[in-house]
Amino acid sequence: MGASTVPDAELIQRTNEEIEYYHFMISEIARLQGVLEDKNKVLVHVSKERKQKRLRKLQETVKLIESAANSITDEREKTVLDAIMDGEKNYIIANQLGMSRQRYYEIKRSLISNMAWLMYVIDKKS
Repeated sequence: MGASTVPDAELIQRTNEEIEYYHFMISEIARLQGVLEDKNKVLVHVSKERKQKRLRKLQETVKLIESAANSITDEREKTVLDAIMDGEKNYIIANQLGMSRQRYYEIKRSLISNMAWLMYVIDKKS
């Protein structure tokens, strides 16, 4: 990534996808935990290992998102982030916040860039 102060397009895309899938990840974590804890469910060893690995990966991603989210200071970005993480659609968020879609996408672009920075750039420098 170099000395750039802006995360590259790949990290921004990855961050956007992870934030948009946050709501799904939370549900999937609960489902996988239930499957793995169910004593009446017989899992093939390979299947159990795969599920455990997937569960750990999801938990790590959720932790990374939540940690970065706690560092967002702009109130509009916090509001947009919370709505996205709750699974709301973009046009509904813009409508609920009483702003044009163009303004919403400007805030979202800034938010995603900040989150990518917090999740992947700063973390790698530590």
